[in-house]
Amino acid sequence: MEKIIFDSTSTVENLNSVGGKAYNLFFLEREGLPVPKWFCISSHLFQKYYISIKEDIKKIILGIDLNNLEDIKEKSSAIEILFKGIVISSMDQELISKRLSTSKLYAVRSSALDEDGVENSYAGQLSTFLYMNSEQIVDSIKLCWASIFSHRNIQYRLLNEIHDAPKVGVVIQEMVDAKKAGVMFTAHPLLKDNFLDEIVINAGYGAGEGIVSDQVETDTYVFSKSKKKITDSQYNEKKLQMVRNHDGGVKLESVDASKQNISVLTNNEVSKLAGLGIQIRNFYQVEQDIEWCIDDNGNVHITQARPITTIDKGVNKVDFFFDNSNVVESFPGVNTPWTLGHVRDIYSISFRKACLRIGLNRKQINLNYHLFNNLIGIYHGRMFYNLTNWYAMMRFVPFTEKYIKVWEEMLGVRPNEFTEEKESRYLNQAVTMLNGIKIFYNVIYVFTSLDFKLNKLDSKLKALFYDYWEEESKGVHLAITPAASIERIEKFKSELFQDTDVTLINDVYAFVFAGLTKKIIKNSTNLDPDQTFNDLLYGISGMDSIKPLNAIIDIATYVKSDDVLFKKLKDFETLPDFKISHFKNLIDNKTFVDMFNEYIQLYGDRGISELKLETQTYREAPGKLLRLILSYCENDFKNLFQDDQKRIDAEININKQLKSHSKRFFYKFCLRMAKRSINYRENFRLHRSRAYGVLRRMTNNLGNKMKAIGDIHQSRDIYFLEKSDVYNKYTGLSFNQNLIEKVKNNKLAFQRYETTESFERYTIQQGIFHKVLVESKDFKGDFEGIPCSGGIIKGEVLVVKDLSEVNRNTSLAKDKILVSKMTDPGWVFLMAVSKGLIVEKGSILSHTAIIGRELGIPTVVGVKGATELLKSGDQVEVNANTGIIKLLKTEGEENER
Repeated sequence: MEKIIFDSTSTVENLNSVGGKAYNLFFLEREGLPVPKWFCISSHLFQKYYISIKEDIKKIILGIDLNNLEDIKEKSSAIEILFKGIVISSMDQELISKRLSTSKLYAVRSSALDEDGVENSYAGQLSTFLYMNSEQIVDSIKLCWASIFSHRNIQYRLLNEIHDAPKVGVVIQEMVDAKKAGVMFTAHPLLKDNFLDEIVINAGYGAGEGIVSDQVETDTYVFSKSKKKITDSQYNEKKLQMVRNHDGGVKLESVDASKQNISVLTNNEVSKLAGLGIQIRNFYQVEQDIEWCIDDNGNVHITQARPITTIDKGVNKVDFFFDNSNVVESFPGVNTPWTLGHVRDIYSISFRKACLRIGLNRKQINLNYHLFNNLIGIYHGRMFYNLTNWYAMMRFVPFTEKYIKVWEEMLGVRPNEFTEEKESRYLNQAVTMLNGIKIFYNVIYVFTSLDFKLNKLDSKLKALFYDYWEEESKGVHLAITPAASIERIEKFKSELFQDTDVTLINDVYAFVFAGLTKKIIKNSTNLDPDQTFNDLLYGISGMDSIKPLNAIIDIATYVKSDDVLFKKLKDFETLPDFKISHFKNLIDNKTFVDMFNEYIQLYGDRGISELKLETQTYREAPGKLLRLILSYCENDFKNLFQDDQKRIDAEININKQLKSHSKRFFYKFCLRMAKRSINYRENFRLHRSRAYGVLRRMTNNLGNKMKAIGDIHQSRDIYFLEKSDVYNKYTGLSFNQNLIEKVKNNKLAFQRYETTESFERYTIQQGIFHKVLVESKDFKGDFEGIPCSGGIIKGEVLVVKDLSEVNRNTSLAKDKILVSKMTDPGWVFLMAVSKGLIVEKGSILSHTAIIGRELGIPTVVGVKGATELLKSGDQVEVNANTGIIKLLKTEGEENER
């Protein structure tokens, strides 16, 4: 007959059936540690009674749908009923009752054989019953057995492919009436620097169950093993504690007011716990996760110990930090695999060349190819900056710590734990003085020759675009194979984006000089630096980003002057598949046709989401441009563009205050350089649109060829393929050449991602994404953001979540205050008819801010949660001088009136 009761007097050889908790308690007690008196019911008793319900349980589990949590819970409840129905023999009950006292209370805990080891951990997943009297023990044992089939454990076992028959022991331990309790890690679980030297202790009031289940507030203490003292602590207000429920079990009750705001543990208690932790760790030779409690007499008790399983797995170490600030303006929403692959290449090409241009060592750049190749992160089809790699890249350059903070401010990136991380994982050596001098020289050289280099690049890009458009008009691309099309795409990317690296360096100058200008205003005047800097930026001349808007207004003005032309164009607008060739009957309106064609030639790649290659811009879908022109015929743009008065007033005010100041000339220099770089930054956005437009046309040509061959069903299916899938297919490198099946799967994923909630930030740990929640503020009618384009307005809100509808009919945005998560360069056409703009993303140098200033439209960016706090129809007051937004009247209130 198998022995069913074990305790500290048993031999080690007999402990193979008691489970992880009991096994650990045995050794802890033998080591002389303060463990409450215990005994264990072995797994043999479980197996004896489990056999009677085993087949019924198998049938239930076979019918489980792992993707349906409610189904799993129902099946788990059915299995628990089977366990409750077990009748334990009087002989077995007597063996248990002999170990119990009617005057004592007990903790009853499951102890599975594959629990609390290094390979598997059921920590927190098996049942525990506290403050049980002797009469409740047998029923508690059956519930402990059943807990191996709780809904969480069913998922855990199936997902981890644990198919062996379960073996469950049960630990019965004298209950300590804990006044304080908690958990202790003998190494810092977040794997920070010196994590092996740090013991972390979480402590709260009452029983430990409240701490491990996160139901009560705790204090945290970090104890250094080497320094033998507390090196860090975090105190919270402790409102709740878990205490004995007189009918058995536990309940939550309030902590006495006198203890809520004082430290749970004394320094002496922390030191005593740390000493016990070191003793346990040294015994097991593995870092430990320990549960402990302290009774009313101040005695410390160890109730559990298990290995910290996450250390070897590394799951608490953040590998990467993703943030969608700024990049979401260019690539909003879900992107197709084709776009994501090419954008990743473009960032890699451009930033590697930029680093080489300023003098970084080529060998170092090549060694860190993986870093440059992963500046962009992707999750559920959405694009993010991989900030971990961005910071590492910036730290290749000496003395960039201050610039990192400027970069964050200018791009609207909120500071995070990586901002202050001084050492890059990719660069672990000091930069030599010689390298530092070389980099400094190159930065100065590029700065002094910036006008020449950018003007030269401007001419080169225009030539590249016109050469492509000329080839396309002659049909050159029609006569080449898919392999040749691929080679053409890659050659264009390399030739174009290798040279645009100088625009990235120009961005650095824009950020630096903008930051310096604001700093001088802040330190040397009594003016508001943000508002004053915004006012100083009004009227930057030669802004190419406005040219497409001006051209549209000119065309709309011409159409408005000719009623016959307007009527004919309205007829064309209704055509389901409008093409420019439909204009062939407009013999009497050659001027309009020429203006329309010229617009397509110069600005046809500009539009909403224009950098997403799958987007159909005006060049591919001229009917969109026709609709835009006709909608603009209904608007008056006489007072659209901002006059220079704001800038003039700001210049007068600051010149008065800096008249005799030593920094006057430095301020003027910084402002002039900031304006120069901001101007170039905006102008090259238009070139960037054209570059992506050429890639789009090349892609469409390749898609047409793939459809003709039969490799895909529709030419636009190419956008739902990974770049590598297409390239490998036509270069003989494919493992699986079935592109149609891949298109089908990726389309399904795309549709699923479109309905999946997305967050601004994620951390990635071993390939697993964890959302980083932004602290939300209670909405009290007023909220604020970053003022970018001054003015005070009142009006009705239009929350733009679906751009397609507003883009089809711009009159919906007329005289409304637009509210959106982000904008992109194509928004200029909506902004022009709106009254103002409130945007969740952005910074003072974002495209939204710059165009808002040029158009004279009050604009506030960085307004967290604006699209949720406001509803279409709400009435608000926007003070774009201060960034304050007041809710005057909700849409519901308006309806009631």
